[in-house]
Amino acid sequence: DDQCLAWTQELQKLDNTVTNINRSNRIKYEEQVVVFLNSLETFALRFTEKFCDEELAFKVHGQVYCDYVSMFYPLIAKYRRDDPRSYDPIVELFCIWRRRLRAERNR
Repeated sequence: DDQCLAWTQELQKLDNTVTNINRSNRIKYEEQVVVFLNSLETFALRFTEKFCDEELAFKVHGQVYCDYVSMFYPLIAKYRRDDPRSYDPIVELFCIWRRRLRAERNR
């Protein structure tokens, strides 16, 4: 009946609005994550390229860095599917520091 059709159309409009809002929020979120990952990559480069003392930095930042990378790894992996070299310094430093953290826990 006409009432059901009108209600269904309104529901579809609402659904489209929510979808667009979610898409917009997701895009904004991903843009912010990319800015964060780029900063994290700059941080990692200092150590992977031997500009700074990686072992000293590990003592201060190792656990937090690995926690952040673990949290964002699904997105890092997504970007690496498109370009396997994306965020290489992040992954390289993560592997070094994660291994070291595990070794410290096993002592």
